[in-house]
Amino acid sequence: MDDGETKLPNLANLCTWHHHQVHDDGFRIELPPNDKARVFHPKGWEILAVPPPSKLPKKPLAELELEGWEGKPKWGYEPIDLHLVMETMWKPKVEGGEPARWKPGPVI
Repeated sequence: MDDGETKLPNLANLCTWHHHQVHDDGFRIELPPNDKARVFHPKGWEILAVPPPSKLPKKPLAELELEGWEGKPKWGYEPIDLHLVMETMWKPKVEGGEPARWKPGPVI
C-alpha cells in the first residue's frame, strides 16, 4: 500500500492507530483487485482474519451439568487463617539459635 499512486483502488480507510502501524511500524496492506485486503506483519507473515465466534445454543446454561460444589471452597466455609498458614509453612533456618518466626506485615 505504501509508495503506490494515490488512486481510489489503492486507498484503505484506516483509523489513526492502524494508519501509523502501516506508515511508521512496517505493517503492509495489499489490496488485490476485487478481493479482500491482506495484512502483513513487519516480519513478513500474513495476519489472518479472526474467525467469527462459535454460535451459542439458545439456552447455553441449560446444557451445563453442575454438581453443586462449584464456587464453594473445598476446605469448608471458614476464611483461611493466613497467620496459621505462614507459621506452619514458613520455617527459615537460623544459625545457632531458634528458627525465625513469621511476623505479619500490613494488610493491603
